[in-house]
Amino acid sequence: MLVGVVLLAGCDRPAPAGCRSALGRAGTCGIGESCATSLDCESSNCAPDATGHGTCAASCTSAADCAMGTEICIAEPDDPGTRRHCTSTCPGTDYHVVGDTGELVCFEGRLHACSDLGDPGPFCDVCRCAAGERCWDPAGIECRAAMPACACLAPQPVGEPCLSNVGCISFNCSGSGTSPTRHCQVAAGAPCDATTDCIHCDDVSEATGATTCRQSCERDADCGTGICLALGDPVELACYVDCTVDGHCEAGTVCTTIQGDPRARRYCRPG
Repeated sequence: MLVGVVLLAGCDRPAPAGCRSALGRAGTCGIGESCATSLDCESSNCAPDATGHGTCAASCTSAADCAMGTEICIAEPDDPGTRRHCTSTCPGTDYHVVGDTGELVCFEGRLHACSDLGDPGPFCDVCRCAAGERCWDPAGIECRAAMPACACLAPQPVGEPCLSNVGCISFNCSGSGTSPTRHCQVAAGAPCDATTDCIHCDDVSEATGATTCRQSCERDADCGTGICLALGDPVELACYVDCTVDGHCEAGTVCTTIQGDPRARRYCRPG
């Protein structure tokens, strides 16, 4: 009769007879070999493996004790206070950032270092894109977290189709929503005239008197401290100066109340 052998929770596979522990004798199972308890392992650490059984694992106190770039140091689920082991198995769901330094990501059930991902894909906000590319999703929204739809994409030049400002080199995408005519136009503040690719060529510079292109927008957040308004075409919104507080506007514009606005905000209207 064996005494003092306790099966690890979730493990139904005994250690090989040649290395398992016995009363008065420590086990000799090596890293990666099956185990029933930590007494079976030379490392004194029997950790649950991907199949739910026990496998001898290297003990650790931090990621520095594990294989750099492919493993992390995690606590035992049944003993979080003391025993820790190295693992290359994801401790969470895909598109999850892990590791002591935030350089490891969980993808397809395994841990990956950013440097090992040819295309950072859903982790482009964490792993960064190549020079000249931006991290965004198909809806044209800049990614600020690990998400399945994120990808590194190269912004387009003036005249090319776009889904949001981040999709343009000029950071100025005309239209809004899913409008089929959305395209990259010249940058906000760039000089413009009737021949320039600019939907809202009506912003007059107080310093130079030159007419410049406005920033297209979909929401106030796109305008910094300004207001995003549709004056005419409902899908062609642009940023205007908010003059609600001080009533000040540049020459050639008039501080005007937004009709129907519940907050009675005012903006600098051209003319």
